[in-house]
Amino acid sequence: EAAKRFASARERGALIVIDHPYDEACPFLFDMAQLPFDCFEIWNGPMRESNLRAVGTWHAMLAAGRKVPAVGGSDFHKSELFLYPGGPTNCVYSNSAGEKDILEAVRKGRGFVTCAPDGPIIEAYAGRAWLGESVKLAEIQEMYIKASNLVTGDTLQVLTAAGVVAKSHVGGTGDLEVSYRMQEPGFARVEVLRYFLPGIPALPALVANPIYFES
Repeated sequence: EAAKRFASARERGALIVIDHPYDEACPFLFDMAQLPFDCFEIWNGPMRESNLRAVGTWHAMLAAGRKVPAVGGSDFHKSELFLYPGGPTNCVYSNSAGEKDILEAVRKGRGFVTCAPDGPIIEAYAGRAWLGESVKLAEIQEMYIKASNLVTGDTLQVLTAAGVVAKSHVGGTGDLEVSYRMQEPGFARVEVLRYFLPGIPALPALVANPIYFES
């Protein structure tokens, strides 16, 4: 029955997202390998273990060669501790503020998920390719990253299929500009880690969709 519903949605042009796959209260229990979908929600509500598992699953998809856009959302129902509208916020680089262009940007992965409406922001490009887009490695190897709305103690890291390949620590400024040179075909993506509470390890404050470097 689930397969039929997904197929019907796909035929009608729906944007299909696998939401909160590892949520403690309502996880996604169907076989994702057997169902068509467009995006994968890596971050739902406060960053916690279920979201970290989702990020790990998404990273494994990318490492396996799949181009799966990541999204996030606050899924706000009522006021509770650590729950608020826009926590997290899904940000996209859209051609306009129109519904069609925004959904197209989501579908193509032209964006990132940040912890709040005033959370970290990044611009990342390689040649003329932005987030969610592809370049030929033989022509373009360098990815440039500009981050803003950072705080002292944040860490910006670049990840490929090999894991974390570069780190930059934020000092007293809220802006950071770095670059990374891709060594082999694959993808490169950016995360910002932040210490939100004393005694708790740094958690993602931003997770961006990758740029793909094709052979």
